[in-house]
Amino acid sequence: MHRHFFSLRIAAFVVLAAIAVGTIDLWLHGFVVVADPDRQIARATVRHVDGDVAMRAIADGFWAIRPQRAGRVVLTCVNGAEVPGQDVAPGRIVRLTVKADACTVARARGGA
Repeated sequence: MHRHFFSLRIAAFVVLAAIAVGTIDLWLHGFVVVADPDRQIARATVRHVDGDVAMRAIADGFWAIRPQRAGRVVLTCVNGAEVPGQDVAPGRIVRLTVKADACTVARARGGA
C-alpha cells in the first residue's frame, strides 16, 4: 500500500465536502446571475430602498450577487438606457439573460 493513500483520501474528502457545503449555501441563501451574451450591458446593479448595490463582474458578460435585502435588478446599457430586471430577495435564485434588442427597446421607450 502506498504510504500517502490515506492522506490523499482525506484531502479528496475535504475538497468534496467544501464544494458540497458551498453549493448548499448558495441554494439556501440565494443568488442572482445576469448573462449578457451580446455585451450590451455596461453595469448591473440591485436597487434597494436605501441605494444601489453594484453586482460583481465574474466573467466577460456575466454579473453575480448574493442579495442581502429585497430589491430590483437594474441593468445600465452601453448606450445609457436602463433596462429593468426582476425583483430579488435573500433566499431567492434569479437568472437573467439579456435579450439581443433589450437596450434598443429601452432607449426607444425613454429608459435613459
